[in-house]
Amino acid sequence: MDTSVTPWNKDQAIGQKAPLRHYQVWRIRRALEKSGEWRNLALFSTAVDSMLRCSDLLALKVGELTGKSLKPKVKMTFRQKKTGKGVDVELSPYTRNVLSIWIQRTSKSSEDFLFTRRGDDHGTPISAVQYRKLVKHWVKTIGLYLEGYSTHSLRRTLPSWIYKKTADIEAVRNLLGQSSVTATSRYLNVGGKESLDIAREFRLSS
Repeated sequence: MDTSVTPWNKDQAIGQKAPLRHYQVWRIRRALEKSGEWRNLALFSTAVDSMLRCSDLLALKVGELTGKSLKPKVKMTFRQKKTGKGVDVELSPYTRNVLSIWIQRTSKSSEDFLFTRRGDDHGTPISAVQYRKLVKHWVKTIGLYLEGYSTHSLRRTLPSWIYKKTADIEAVRNLLGQSSVTATSRYLNVGGKESLDIAREFRLSS
């Protein structure tokens, strides 16, 4: 076996799923609005805004976002299961409005799970498997390549926008609640492509 051949995927992040672009987020929102899928719209919007991991997102209870008033708050802090560290979350006016509609339509209490299985508004939350299927369905709805997207696409969406706008990897690390800048860079797949983009600006034309 010839060991001198460099693997095609050397030093590349394998299995990284693409974040959504602005217009893709809005297309999915509009599709869910049109179909009246309020749970899914609330789930999708909260996932993008909060940047929470799947396990933390699906475990949310109504009161964690609303308090006793049952009105979604602008800002809140959650303790991550994976790291045990707190992470700050801010919800957009759009997401808060959608959450209010979902909570009212299902008459949820503060102790109810926020994203429950269909027909079981006061029962158990949807599973990670079901969440993954929903994400695949959403991206398929707007014509995206299924294999390129996953639940991580939603968690990665807002951080990728922020990094592209500011190049502030430390700010993104804090928002994601990750332990190191290195981990965040790998998560956003910052490195090869970004480096080439920067180098391209300085390359001699002749």
